[in-house]
Amino acid sequence: MNGRVYAIVLHAFIVLLAGQSLFLAHQNRELRAAMAPPPPSLEVGQTVPPLTVQSLEGVERALAPADPARDRLLLVFTTTCQACARNQTAWQALHEAIVDDAEVVGISLDDRSATATYQQARALPFDVMMPVERAALTDALGVTRVPLTVHLDADGRVRGVWSGVLSEKAQSEIRASFPSVGELAAS
Repeated sequence: MNGRVYAIVLHAFIVLLAGQSLFLAHQNRELRAAMAPPPPSLEVGQTVPPLTVQSLEGVERALAPADPARDRLLLVFTTTCQACARNQTAWQALHEAIVDDAEVVGISLDDRSATATYQQARALPFDVMMPVERAALTDALGVTRVPLTVHLDADGRVRGVWSGVLSEKAQSEIRASFPSVGELAAS
């Protein structure tokens, strides 16, 4: 009798493990789907309204398309995002390549204190701002995850959107999207 109870308990345990394995496999598929970069919600040609941001000193400013009348590269990040930290090297190289042709603006979605510490620790060469109203900025830029790189032309129209850590190919696409930089790369 004891052997029979043992066999029943063992079979029940095996069935339970099989059920948990199936459950975990299902959760794994859902997690992988959730982690895949979503398609950018901004589309090329779409116009972005002026955005209100503040500097690390707390000074508010509007990122309006015509002021200055040149392209912008917006670099949206958070200070706790590992992918954002990995993107900083690429963003700094892009800044160096296009600084004469565009305004490069880092936009941290975190508070001023965390952003100032992050900026100082990484010695970011571009201006770093924070949104005055985070929801308004994330809605206007279609931010669903960070890091996000957005190229706006002088009229505030989207020329390109790159989500996630920038590959070499994406970095080349961004450089080429700035006319004079693209011409230099082609020569």
